[in-house]
Amino acid sequence: MSSNPFDDVADDAPPQQPADLSIGNLLSAGIRFLTSTTGLQIFGLLVVVALINQVVSASSLVQFFTAFEEAGVDIPDAGEPPSALVLDLPGPVVSAIPILLGVVVQTAKVIAVRSFAADELDGIHSETATRRLGVAVGIAFIGGVLLTIAQFVGVLGFGIGLLITYPLVWVLFVFYLQEVSIRDRGLFEGMSESLDLTDGHRATILGLGVIFAVIGGVVAIVTTVGLLFIPWTAYAGVSAVLSGIVTVFSLGAVTQAWVELDRHREEQVGPMSADNLADDQGDSWQETDEWTDEDSGTGGQQDDQWNSDDDGWS
Repeated sequence: MSSNPFDDVADDAPPQQPADLSIGNLLSAGIRFLTSTTGLQIFGLLVVVALINQVVSASSLVQFFTAFEEAGVDIPDAGEPPSALVLDLPGPVVSAIPILLGVVVQTAKVIAVRSFAADELDGIHSETATRRLGVAVGIAFIGGVLLTIAQFVGVLGFGIGLLITYPLVWVLFVFYLQEVSIRDRGLFEGMSESLDLTDGHRATILGLGVIFAVIGGVVAIVTTVGLLFIPWTAYAGVSAVLSGIVTVFSLGAVTQAWVELDRHREEQVGPMSADNLADDQGDSWQETDEWTDEDSGTGGQQDDQWNSDDDGWS
């Protein structure tokens, strides 16, 4: 990947050919990100968050096992959390912690896609990570909730509609996180840009989503079986690690697809840096120190120069 994936195209450059996404290349990018220093840092944070969530939800898991026992269902109790880790937390606290953890996860995702798109795989760079971070995380979190609700509208159709709404919403708005995190889009602007960017490539994106679904299904089976037959401490660790791997891998693959499609936008944008990840300067002109008067007889340089900082003549 180029170190500056968003370099301007010269005015006399030939028209770009449509982007040709390769699922193999996208999967390779996901592996590359997962095994990079930055990817491992994001992975470590996600594992810690998942373990905290496991401890917080341990009391609910105990109630799950108890309900089966009271119903006379004989199930292995190997996966029941140790009583020492079952926290007696007030209801509001139990409800608030998952929300806070969700914000942390969303923050990690924003930093991850920014870092990958900037080709910063040697570790998280503070300038890239923290630029307008709070706003990006807030918009990404709200949008993520709205899209999740849209995906599960199919539940109202007794599960049949879910088979349509879930993949449809995912394919159409798969680049929402990248648009909000990297290009500083607003809530609905990010969704609109994702719609435009996926146009003409939705079959490939759907194929990528199917691969993610298969991987996720395998992980779900492993963790469900593990919950019943291995000690809870081992289950918590295995599920946290597997979920972290899938998340980082998928973020790398999807962001690689976004990078390739972003290069082919009709509206070209300037090179990405820590100070300018967004494209809100796409139409701006670059200042010059001096200009030549082509109409003057001498062809000499004018003494008057435009000072763009003072918005006046110097």
